[in-house]
Amino acid sequence: MGIASKQRASIAGTLARASLVPLAVAAYAFTLHWIYLNLITSNFRYLGYGYTTPDVYTLIFTYMAAAALAFILPNRLRNPSDILLWILYIVAVAPAILIPPYAGYQDASEAALAGIGIALAYAVSIVGARRQPEIPIQPLAKPLSGTSFWILLGVYSAFVYLMIYFTLGLSLDFISLLDVYDQRDEYREGLAGGGAIVGYLVSTQANVVNPLIIAYGLLKRRWYLLALGVLGQAILYSGTGFKTVLFSVPAVFIFAFILRHGRQIRTTWLIWGGVGVAAMAAIVDEIQGGILWTSLFSRRFLITPGVLTAVYMKYFADNPKALLSNSVLEGITTDHYGLPPARVIGYHMTANYEAAANANIFADGFANFGAAGVLGAAVILAIYLRFLDRASAGLPLRVSGLVVIMPAVALSNTSMLTGLLSHGLIAAVLLLALFPREPVAPVKEILPTAPIRDRRQSSKLHRLQGVASPARARSQ
Repeated sequence: MGIASKQRASIAGTLARASLVPLAVAAYAFTLHWIYLNLITSNFRYLGYGYTTPDVYTLIFTYMAAAALAFILPNRLRNPSDILLWILYIVAVAPAILIPPYAGYQDASEAALAGIGIALAYAVSIVGARRQPEIPIQPLAKPLSGTSFWILLGVYSAFVYLMIYFTLGLSLDFISLLDVYDQRDEYREGLAGGGAIVGYLVSTQANVVNPLIIAYGLLKRRWYLLALGVLGQAILYSGTGFKTVLFSVPAVFIFAFILRHGRQIRTTWLIWGGVGVAAMAAIVDEIQGGILWTSLFSRRFLITPGVLTAVYMKYFADNPKALLSNSVLEGITTDHYGLPPARVIGYHMTANYEAAANANIFADGFANFGAAGVLGAAVILAIYLRFLDRASAGLPLRVSGLVVIMPAVALSNTSMLTGLLSHGLIAAVLLLALFPREPVAPVKEILPTAPIRDRRQSSKLHRLQGVASPARARSQ
């Protein structure tokens, strides 16, 4: 293909994307609005899910901000950073921009300013993580051999499950989705009774280690590894009651399918996937006469990050910032509340000091340092994504990409610092950096041995060998 043809194809692709992306974001925005108005507020108003008729211009403004972000996001999934950015956009960033205008906590100008602030901050993360494709990514560390890596991972996993057994007990009894809250209370009581370290081990095992085992089992069709990873998630779900652990298994399978057909699948399909999941949950609930699936998927994963963003930004705009006084800056900055931001907002919404309203990285950044905290979270995320891509250099995306799914979801309801230390972000970088790489065969070993009759095939072969083709040599 000539240069002119490539330019025309590039322009055509950009124009197609310029029309398809706004359409997908509009469908997503409409779906979130309809579900929030018709299903969420009527069933969960007592939890703070209110509704105010939005200003039309604010809706248009925030929609344009969300669509612009989607347009500058990667249009192909090439690195694990691309996957993390897209997941975080769908489950946290887009809802945080689109929902506040009608959540009832901010007025029109506040919601608009907050939306554009989050959009600009996330644009910093997107641009900061972007690389020139012709510049190879340098590995972060020397990988381990296959035997050493799997021994290390096996020893670590055995240690985690033994710690769970002696601290909390192990069970394979499947817990109903309606009974998970009782199990969570038991889990928290166990952690409070001296098993705090177990919480970090469980998060790493559930968010990173088991998905890595499942991903490699799928890639190599080693079904015993696949079974071990799924069994491990079942054990952790039974012990903790965390629904995200249970839903991580189908999420990994879905993304494994997406990445297997990565060249044919456009990233706008991910937005349509979010629309489809929310719509399907609403349809099933309508058929069953309940609200379970909408609560699990739409309210929990999509609506709540948007509502809590509005609550956080309104409350901490009118009150003193937290300044990480309950975290790494404890004793250095002034503690105005005696509670972390999640508990402050939980009490603000429910009058219950035990309620923890965990929000996404940008809402937490604002709670601690205002607009500077939002930008700081974006910069830290961009730096992390650079390290993530370096750590995964040389690995199939069907391995490295699946490892970041759950850490990305975790960022929708936690701070950047907590995500790094407690929810597997750093652990993902370390494991991917140490993961064994398969040797690449030399060019001469993969060249065809059959007689070459096609001139085009001959030219391609000589380019691979680094020499001029006979026809070009004669012309020179």
